[in-house]
Amino acid sequence: MPTMTTFQFGKHKKSTNHGKPVKITVLGQSAVGKTALCVRFMTRRFIGEYDPTLETTHQFRTFVDGDPGPVDFEILDTAGQAENYLTQSQIKWADAFIIVYSVTDRCSFDEVMRLKFIINKTKDREVAVLIVGNKIDLTFDRMVSKEEGEKLAKSLNCSFLEISVRESYDDVKYAFLKVYHDMKHLTKRTSSPKLFVRSKSSAQIRGLTPEVPRPRERSMSVVHQVPLPQMDQFMSSLNE
Repeated sequence: MPTMTTFQFGKHKKSTNHGKPVKITVLGQSAVGKTALCVRFMTRRFIGEYDPTLETTHQFRTFVDGDPGPVDFEILDTAGQAENYLTQSQIKWADAFIIVYSVTDRCSFDEVMRLKFIINKTKDREVAVLIVGNKIDLTFDRMVSKEEGEKLAKSLNCSFLEISVRESYDDVKYAFLKVYHDMKHLTKRTSSPKLFVRSKSSAQIRGLTPEVPRPRERSMSVVHQVPLPQMDQFMSSLNE
């Protein structure tokens, strides 16, 4: 059963996002550092061991450079076995995603593409997705190069970072702010009004009456009736 933790700072000020939280789902195989990433962002502390089967939703209010007020985050930390049991509700719930893999575990890296495919299949719009390669402090255990991560992220049209949750709070904070800014940029780009210029059809240019657009195709059980004047014109053209 999902649990919820709440951390709030600056709660006496109105949030920048007008009371609507920024919803981020953190995905990835077990033991890649998903929970450590979330807790590090909210508390600045690194805790290495967690219950791998516990799904948690965190509520967190913080300040972001460039925003006039605090920003409310809701972060869904999926359970350790979530890679096999992702539901549509978990995907549809989120505004943006962080997919985490461990640079010491190639299997977790290979899982990234499948998780991105599930996001694309479930969401009906383009969303911000950040791929994070964690545990870069384990230099001698590395199995996935930075170049491989960058190449995969580019092919999936995602942002990319390599970090060590253990060693750097600043990198963890940057990861969440990166996906937040990507989401804002994407929302602004897709919601901005577009100017359409209506061009003249070839029939209008020739001074002819333009054809009426055809209606949508219907079931084959519906009989389409052709008006008699059009049928007469068609028959006379055949006799010419």
